[in-house]
Amino acid sequence: MITKQAIALWAALVWIILAANVYAVQLEPAKWSVTELETGKNFTREVTDGDLNTMVTLQDPAGLVIDLGQSCVLQRVFLCGGRHKMMLWPNAYDHRDNPPLGLIVAFVGDSADTTRQVAEFTVPYDAGDPIDTQVDMRFQPASGRYVRLELKTKVHWGKEYWPGYTISNAPKPIHADWNVSEVELYGFSGVKAQLKDDAVVLDKGAAAPLALAAEDLSYYLGELTGKPHPVITPDEVALYPGTLYRIMDLKPLAPTYEVMLVNQQAGNLPDGVNVEREGREVLFRAWPYRCVLWSVWEFLERQGVRWLYPDAHGDFVPVGQGVSLKMLPLKVTPSARSIYANWDTSALEPWPPWMKQATLQGYLYPWRNHWNCSWGNGPLGGAEIPVLKAPAAALNDDYKEGFDGYPHNFNAVLPDRILQAHPDWYGYSTRAGKRGPGTAFCMSDPQLIAWVADKMVAVNQAAPLAVKHPLNLRHFDRAYNLLPTDASSYCQCDRCTAVNEKEQDNTVPWVRLYKRSMSSYYSLVCGVANAVKTRAPDITVGALAYADVFLPPSQIGRFPDNVQVEVCMYGAPNLPMSSPRNAGMKKVLEAWHAKCRRLTTYDYALLHIDYWQKDPRLPVPMVTATVERANYLYRLGALDGGCQATPESFPYNPWNFYAYSRIRWNVSQPAPQLLREFFTGYFQEASAPMLAYYQALEDHLLAHDVSLHFQGYCYGITPGSFPISVLAVMKKDLEAAEQRAKSWVVKERVARMREGFDWVIAESGLKGVELTDLSGYPKIGAGTNNIELKKMGKPGGNVSGNFTGLNKNGEWCFWSQGHIAQQLNFTQGGNYTVTVAARSVPYENISPIMNVFIGANGSQLTVDATEWHEYSFTTTVPAGVWNMVISYSNAATGGRRNMFIKEIRVVRQD
Repeated sequence: MITKQAIALWAALVWIILAANVYAVQLEPAKWSVTELETGKNFTREVTDGDLNTMVTLQDPAGLVIDLGQSCVLQRVFLCGGRHKMMLWPNAYDHRDNPPLGLIVAFVGDSADTTRQVAEFTVPYDAGDPIDTQVDMRFQPASGRYVRLELKTKVHWGKEYWPGYTISNAPKPIHADWNVSEVELYGFSGVKAQLKDDAVVLDKGAAAPLALAAEDLSYYLGELTGKPHPVITPDEVALYPGTLYRIMDLKPLAPTYEVMLVNQQAGNLPDGVNVEREGREVLFRAWPYRCVLWSVWEFLERQGVRWLYPDAHGDFVPVGQGVSLKMLPLKVTPSARSIYANWDTSALEPWPPWMKQATLQGYLYPWRNHWNCSWGNGPLGGAEIPVLKAPAAALNDDYKEGFDGYPHNFNAVLPDRILQAHPDWYGYSTRAGKRGPGTAFCMSDPQLIAWVADKMVAVNQAAPLAVKHPLNLRHFDRAYNLLPTDASSYCQCDRCTAVNEKEQDNTVPWVRLYKRSMSSYYSLVCGVANAVKTRAPDITVGALAYADVFLPPSQIGRFPDNVQVEVCMYGAPNLPMSSPRNAGMKKVLEAWHAKCRRLTTYDYALLHIDYWQKDPRLPVPMVTATVERANYLYRLGALDGGCQATPESFPYNPWNFYAYSRIRWNVSQPAPQLLREFFTGYFQEASAPMLAYYQALEDHLLAHDVSLHFQGYCYGITPGSFPISVLAVMKKDLEAAEQRAKSWVVKERVARMREGFDWVIAESGLKGVELTDLSGYPKIGAGTNNIELKKMGKPGGNVSGNFTGLNKNGEWCFWSQGHIAQQLNFTQGGNYTVTVAARSVPYENISPIMNVFIGANGSQLTVDATEWHEYSFTTTVPAGVWNMVISYSNAATGGRRNMFIKEIRVVRQD
């Protein structure tokens, strides 16, 4: 937990002056001189003023020499170009063949000429000319008075650099200039900085995950204590009389899979977080290597370090606080074993980490914050785990596809060639009147169920999961999955129809309101599970509660113990499970909990954008709901799972990404703690007004039960989500944050919040609208209040458009996606009856559905009259300005189903 003392220290020392022997922070720019390498021109003011609008352009060959004025110990160099490169760099796979533009190299030494190289950075292929990019290089503490930074564009690419192997047609060297806007140096000064005292001990030639653990310890222990903590080898420990932090390699205890298991059972290979103390040594002793990294990061977190955002300034360190060892021995078992980042975490690295490149801090962000698997294994290792030898028997060719594929793998379970050989196994389509391709295979066929069970046992014998993915590092490889494909059409034969559920209500809104659960699917799952249970008791059969198979089948009382069901998390993610809007989801989860012993979850909470909403700027506060939801799932034993995400939303909703994985690692953290530590570290001097900005919106959404779930899987501006009164408070807090932001880092972060706020204003049709003076809004008081239709407007915010218009008769005509709105000032709270005079043009015997909202409260009305008819409902409205929204939600193709409105009345009832 971050202490009040640490918070105050951080807020006061954003650009702290480095006193000798005290703090390991950014060295004070005022004591530097920065000179161009070629011309000798001084650029100190331009590159240390904290203003991204001022910069220098260095001509190729380009470089800077920094005179620190005294001998210091350096451990980090940061520099950047202009403002436009502050966003995340995409690491798109289709650009991996494009060569980098060069290297930026850092040297440290006792004179401008006699320096040694300490780090280098690969310049991304799209950094432009002049080159304009962020550079963050952390390195082993290096002593010297001078720092030399050079751009090298004439690089011989190949094995040592990009692409990491020898190439015959190397790209020609280029010439490019270089923009530098800000330079920051981090390190230590004074006598204490030069002394050998504490150190991190790492075996020579250690594996990459262990080397990364040592690097992180070295850097952050330095910042915490104000003195260097170099990484040394075991034969150097006599030179360092202080505390030794030893990264232990337990690989010798796991020469084979069988020996590893024996040593695990004996306690010689502790997993999870394990930090011990022996005399003056702190031992990070865990297995496999990912557990060593988790141990280092947990230890640093106990010192107050936090990783808040995936960029070079994304960490928070209570500088100079020192290190406490009181918590040792430190052992932690995460609340969730699997915290699966179901998104491309490599998108956070501006450029692949080629050989000799400094570790990129953005890339480490998800792993430090306890995501423990993703589309790749990231920096956590895994190769150190010995392979379990499989039997020599060859796998039947019929089974060669195995059970690969996630989250949909029916095509691998029963590929077309197998179905062609067994045509009776094809699914039956009532529309086609026959069995054949295009419909999921018949899941009630006993022979098919037996074949799948035989395949599962055979695959498990030939290549157990431990062989493919040792110790089950990846979330989706813990079970032999039977996962339906997207938009499956299920077999409709008499046998399957008899097994399937009748239509039943589904109160969980999402992409579609599926009204039935195809129980034939779960009959297949249970049939296979029962068939393999005695033959291979180590097998777990995986199923996915999704779409038409989302609802738990009522005819199956209890699933076999070897079945794992992964339940899709629908509902309203920004609201707690206790919300009435999540009542349906909660009911489904509890029904699954009663039926199945093993549950995991497939989440969409961090999927901020999709087809229906392509803009990532909408502010979505859901830390409180995320914490409550995690605790609820933990109680059900269903906390393990993965979440899809859209990293494009990182700059606008960083709090959600921060909280999601952290609460799954440790569910005992209350939401106020996560919010406090995030806003304190991320917004620094502007933290108080920015937390108030966030809290104003989250408090409103929670108090009024407003879901931000839009259409598809995204978030959007929904009825009642951004009332005038809340926007007014948010605007005031945002302006206060803009006034308090002093450093360029915080200014950039607050600017992203301004983008989000202005986007809401524009999309809500409130640009230039008064937020504090309510006198201009139509007043709704006692008696009958007639709404002027011509004053209602057409908001944007829907990618499919808003097809509605006011005709010559003064009537609103609704076509596809039509919706209209108007801000109304309810001078008194109370019960109000809303009456709408409407008529419809039905299509295919389906009438238009009209949604009428006042703020977040509303009603859904079926406009089934083809002549003018009045439709009414009564709702409770608090006093204040609320947006009345009328929308039309079930249009037919080509605008064949229409709705017309000619009058709206609002009558106060008490």
